[in-house]
Amino acid sequence: MSRTTLIIRSAVALCAGAVLSVAVGTGSVRAAESSQSTTQGGPAMPSRGDAGPAVVRLQQALAARGIAVAGGVSGVYDEATASAVATLQRQSGLRASGKVDARTAKLLGLAPTVTVTSANLPTFGSAGDVVWLLQAALLEQGVAGAGEPDGQFGVATRKAVTAFQTRRGLRASGRVDDATAAALGLIPAPQAPKVVTAAASPSKPAAGPFPAYGERSSAVTALQQQLIAAGFAIDGGATGFFGPRTKGAVEALQRRHGLAATGVVDAATAARLGTAAAPAPAPVAPAAPAPTTVPSLVAFPMQGKCWFGDTWHDARSGGRMHEGTDLIGAAGLAIYAVANGTITRTYDGLALGGKSLRLTAPDGTYYFYAHLDSFAPGIGAGVGVRAGQVIGYNGATGNAHEPHLHFEIHPGGGAAVNPYPYLKAIDGCRNTALLPQ
Repeated sequence: MSRTTLIIRSAVALCAGAVLSVAVGTGSVRAAESSQSTTQGGPAMPSRGDAGPAVVRLQQALAARGIAVAGGVSGVYDEATASAVATLQRQSGLRASGKVDARTAKLLGLAPTVTVTSANLPTFGSAGDVVWLLQAALLEQGVAGAGEPDGQFGVATRKAVTAFQTRRGLRASGRVDDATAAALGLIPAPQAPKVVTAAASPSKPAAGPFPAYGERSSAVTALQQQLIAAGFAIDGGATGFFGPRTKGAVEALQRRHGLAATGVVDAATAARLGTAAAPAPAPVAPAAPAPTTVPSLVAFPMQGKCWFGDTWHDARSGGRMHEGTDLIGAAGLAIYAVANGTITRTYDGLALGGKSLRLTAPDGTYYFYAHLDSFAPGIGAGVGVRAGQVIGYNGATGNAHEPHLHFEIHPGGGAAVNPYPYLKAIDGCRNTALLPQ
């Protein structure tokens, strides 16, 4: 090889190396920019080594999609959690990094990146995050045919919107208008206008005020008691809080009587219940406060293997807050009475709770069980049970996307308290053997 040829080949190699270096550098910058853009503006996602509620939600979301985390819902992002994330990513055609990036978070329902408003409601043929949030809301409402969210507003999504509108008494257009978006919890519900009676002066509103959504008061308790007495079940009973469950019962009453199903208690609705309030009601003696402490649970409510985390007051669709603990386990696992008491209510088809029951202890504290597949033989209203007795079997009835038990505690028959610390104190999720009966 001549000296000239050697020099030429060396020069070519140097130039090629320089071009490759620039290309790699440019690619790295672009990759970094791309990675940054996928998370920019979204909530911070948990990563390896983290611990806390965000990790609990991640582990529960994985479990809800049938991907078990070794060790259960521990609240710690360890190697077992990273392995479960990687499994989900492989199944979904994503890079199996074990890290929760924007696409993985969206797939798990953990990272809505936009806020839906009246100005950006999704439309047929559109795509993006607002469509994904719509589809997730339809799925959470248990609308048949909603399918897994994919961010594409196609025929299936339009049919699901139409089905939801029909179910809620809205105009079944398949279009997402303000009323539909509010009913799905995508935007705040509009404030109801003041109602004026025909006999009243135009400047005088109807008798009131009436209980309103989001209110917690004795007036709400009275409303709930009247709704229940009229045959409109409210999951959890008369808690004194006007949330989605009470709103749904009001809507059912309004539909029965041919009123607009707004869920707002106006004069016409109150008249149907006989609750038109006087402007200045006579004062009544305050009721004795319900106890705020709960005796230790005698038995764990579910046969293992199961897992659970602290999701108290986590956000739910329609402006709801989660008022219990979800114990996730296979369908058919035994459900136990947590205390000695009496089955005081059974429900066969609650919109949210599905097949549910209420167990009341001698001190008035009651425990609400929801999403059961079936009741145990002989279980019904008025039946006495003992702690540890099988009262039902785990299922996914009502608004549930996988088998689990929704469990609530109501001390003294009042508002719900967080069950998590009481459950954690006697965690029986590893006990797979059926308790002696």
